[in-house]
Amino acid sequence: MRRLLALVLCVLACACASEGTEPASTAARGPLPSVSQDGSQGAQDNWDSTPGECPVFDNGVETGRLPEGRAEVSGLAASSVTPDLLWANNDSGDTATVYALDLGGVAVGKIELPGVEPWDAEDIAVGPREPGGEPHIHLGDIGDNTRSRDEIRVYRFVEPADPAGATSPDAFDTLEATYPDGPHNAETLLLDPLSGDLFVVTKDEGEPPAVFHWRDPTARETAELERVGALDVAAHSLDALVTGGDVTADGTGVVLRTYTSVLWWTRDPDKELDTAFNSDPCGLPSRLESQGEAIALTPRGDAYVTTSEGASEPILRYPRR
Repeated sequence: MRRLLALVLCVLACACASEGTEPASTAARGPLPSVSQDGSQGAQDNWDSTPGECPVFDNGVETGRLPEGRAEVSGLAASSVTPDLLWANNDSGDTATVYALDLGGVAVGKIELPGVEPWDAEDIAVGPREPGGEPHIHLGDIGDNTRSRDEIRVYRFVEPADPAGATSPDAFDTLEATYPDGPHNAETLLLDPLSGDLFVVTKDEGEPPAVFHWRDPTARETAELERVGALDVAAHSLDALVTGGDVTADGTGVVLRTYTSVLWWTRDPDKELDTAFNSDPCGLPSRLESQGEAIALTPRGDAYVTTSEGASEPILRYPRR
């Protein structure tokens, strides 16, 4: 997807008003950030209050840049078996391919799904298909800018132990689902490692982000998603445009990103993942990227990584204190 929303362009224009000034990061903890004219980010009032206890992350450090051929990166997930390895996918226009990158941006390998022509693959989630099971890669073909799809799909296969030696999976599941209220556009796929369930967060322009629960995803039949809530954010705010997300390996931390913010929710492991969104989020450090759509949490939740669509975009790592 190469179209930039007019509102995003307006924000970017403000951030670039001072030539040669690199955009600053948000404070390490505090309320949900917004972009000011100098490119720095501070508090805004889209949310009613700021949580009293927020995890503290340092500002992002560039670890490398995206390699050639990765100009449409929309999905990002950290490997659960190979340290400092990222799985990434391009969105609309690419084949059903998952790319392995190290934090320096070096292409390590790629996995192609034979016979698959995705509509608009937008996100990746890595984790077990059932609690305690072996890790799987979930490629989320969930984008629908025109809101005209009959169903969305997720392609699921075992995460390879050697990313450099894998070119295609031995087998993969094709999971299909529909929305109960008609088509939605979405760019965020979340995997709950405590249940194996999937969650989709929508990105419909002019509407607050809705959260849908995909229970017990299997390849046996087309599932109907369950709408379980919506994020309490102004429908026409940039923070209503959720472009990616991830969950810690222990299931207790959830992050979502927008074009301008990174948000954290702490989840009670005794409750469904979507209940975390009933509380106000923590605003975490972020950098104004040209079209930021990708975010990945490390399995332990001790850092998160972001990058943007665009040629040779920086890979930014934000360590937890």
